Amino acid sequence: MQSSSRLTVDITVIHNNLKKLVTAFDQVMVMVKANAYGTDPVLLYKYLHLDKWKNIPFIGVSHVWEGICLREAGITTPIFVISAPPYEAETVVIHQLTAAVSTLEEVEALNAAGKKHAKMLPVHLHLNTGMNRFGTTFNEGKILYDAIQKATHLHLEGIMTHFAAADLPSFDAFTLSQIEQFKAFLDSLPTLPRWIHAANSGGAVRFPLPFCNLVRIGLGLMGYGVCLEGVEPALRLSTKLASICEREKGESVSYNRSYTLTQGKEKIGVIPVGYHDGFHRSLSGKGYVLIREKKAPMIGLVCMDFMMINLTHIPEAQVGDEVTLFGKDLSPEKISQWGNTDVRELLVSLPDRVQRHWIHPAHFMHSIMHSIRNEHDTDPERLPNSLFPFEKDQASR
Repeated sequence: MQSSSRLTVDITVIHNNLKKLVTAFDQVMVMVKANAYGTDPVLLYKYLHLDKWKNIPFIGVSHVWEGICLREAGITTPIFVISAPPYEAETVVIHQLTAAVSTLEEVEALNAAGKKHAKMLPVHLHLNTGMNRFGTTFNEGKILYDAIQKATHLHLEGIMTHFAAADLPSFDAFTLSQIEQFKAFLDSLPTLPRWIHAANSGGAVRFPLPFCNLVRIGLGLMGYGVCLEGVEPALRLSTKLASICEREKGESVSYNRSYTLTQGKEKIGVIPVGYHDGFHRSLSGKGYVLIREKKAPMIGLVCMDFMMINLTHIPEAQVGDEVTLFGKDLSPEKISQWGNTDVRELLVSLPDRVQRHWIHPAHFMHSIMHSIRNEHDTDPERLPNSLFPFEKDQASR
């Protein structure tokens, strides 16, 4: 039996969003990290037929193990990995992943692994311009560039940086300084690789980057954050009303007696969503859900598996009624503001027990039924030999 809580994913909306993004930015890396922003990276990939989009040269993840999961699902599209520590170098080569590199140790480990397995490996040099998470400095980046060029089993396929606050106008001066640093580094190099990328969804929308030819799109694909005009929200979280009771003035509700009735008799509802389901305690008593198109305030501390709501002004509410936690009329961004967090955190916190329900045209379903999670596609040797069809040498600028 499935949970009564479900995240509804409208694949038609996501498909239309992707078309708008590709039209606007031409070459797009679709980021499917963190379970594809709380959905499912494999199903998203196959429903959208990402292998057939000529304008999508990569799909992107954060960790090597995420790339392995995609490979084991039979996905052969180039997979870009933000972080590939030296101790994972051999795994990167075996599964033919495309790694960002920030240090000489990473370059040396990947080159050694490539030599061991007789494979040429594409890498993207990561320049740190202010995110201060990964990336090399300007001067060390020149050394790293030369090291990659000299490496016998590495191919410099791209150069990247990562904006720290491109979504926020209050930090525009900082973002512009990152852009200037990145452009200066590119201008200092004798040749440039095939791909130059810096922007996430918000950065691509808000800043012109004519010297870049690839954007990394994740949250924008779902219709959230700073978006292009016409991009629409694609997700809805719902559950069912599990219980109703009446309590008297002076009684308290939830842990630590965190809500006390002060206005006389009240009607209290319980829904089977708590902080294990992504609705963290920081939301306690701060927002509402929708029942029968009416607002039902959250009351008391959010529990691990349940949350209480006030139904006093919705007397027609009944056990089993559908409850909307976010969707078209109540955005997840508003929920995240109530909890003093970010919409990304809310989406990726949804656990497996929240069932995913995909809305899609019939032809999408028909075309993928034979290939979803095929256990026979897990062997790295099944990857095509031409997955990285490039030459070592580059043309001068």
